[in-house]
Amino acid sequence: DDAQKELDDAQKELDDGRRELDVSRAKAEREFAAAQKKIDSAEQQLREGRLAFEQQSKAAQRQRATLVDKQKEVAAQLEELRKTRTETAQTIAELETQRTQLADAITQLKAGIEALTAQLEQAKAMREQMIAAGMDITELDAQIDQMEVRLNELAESCSGYELQLEQLDMGLAQAKDGLAQIDSGIQQAEDGLAQIKSGIQQIDDALAAGRAQLASAQAQLTAAKRQLANAKKEAYAQMNEAARKLVDGQAEIDDGKIELAAQKADFDREIADAQKEIDEAREKVGDINKPTWYVLTRDGNAGLSGFDQDSSNLKRIGFTFPLIFFLVAVLISLSSMARMVEEQRGLIGTLGALGYSTGQ
Repeated sequence: DDAQKELDDAQKELDDGRRELDVSRAKAEREFAAAQKKIDSAEQQLREGRLAFEQQSKAAQRQRATLVDKQKEVAAQLEELRKTRTETAQTIAELETQRTQLADAITQLKAGIEALTAQLEQAKAMREQMIAAGMDITELDAQIDQMEVRLNELAESCSGYELQLEQLDMGLAQAKDGLAQIDSGIQQAEDGLAQIKSGIQQIDDALAAGRAQLASAQAQLTAAKRQLANAKKEAYAQMNEAARKLVDGQAEIDDGKIELAAQKADFDREIADAQKEIDEAREKVGDINKPTWYVLTRDGNAGLSGFDQDSSNLKRIGFTFPLIFFLVAVLISLSSMARMVEEQRGLIGTLGALGYSTGQ
């Protein structure tokens, strides 16, 4: 009876473990389905994000192409401005050279006018002296006239050179103003070119950042899929192993029941054989003539002592075998339950690694 009770208890624990495994399997499947739903939603969002990025990328590429064309146009304008500046600078250098030469010529003319004016004054003073002395001044007058003509020519030339110098200064000032305007245009063109390059770089950086974000999201999604697949594989493997152990435990319990029934049948048969022997012995005793009575104690009776010993042996055997099966059943139940708990811990750890809390 004790062995049967132990087997029944082991069967109950095994049934409880089977029900717990079914509950855990259903819970794991629900959680896996929820995780798969999240992954599918993330994948849909990634597809939508990739489509939006492709549309934005096309618009950005068109804008970049426009900026590149504008960059080429501004670069050509900048090259033309630099070429014009070089020519303008050369023109200014030539004008400054001409001005220097013209200023030197004016200086020389003024020096000549001063010298000639001094000579003319001396000639006029000499003419007064010659008139006072009654000398002939015809030749001196001719020289004075020539000097006055020469002086007028020099004055006219000096005035013409000064006019040319003023015009040259005006042209030089205009050329320098033009050079300043060209320098301003070059600076504006360089600034515009830098802004265009910055815009192109910003577009390239934005496209690269978008591609990197999409690649990172795809990598995270792939990792989540792989993690979920590994978790499913591991969880189902653990649950299948637990189910297999439950089946093995059930088989062991069934074997224990069969062996217990066989031992019980053997015990009943041995008891029946012993009872038959006792009955036969009683019949034989009844057939015996009235014996001479010898008063013996129970312990002194060899047959009774042997029978008592045999009964004791059978009793010990009947107690020992159920105890052995009970211990085996208990060990099997404890091992199975310990493994089931350990396997559930792995499943809980796996689900926790997927981001589920205890309440979920």
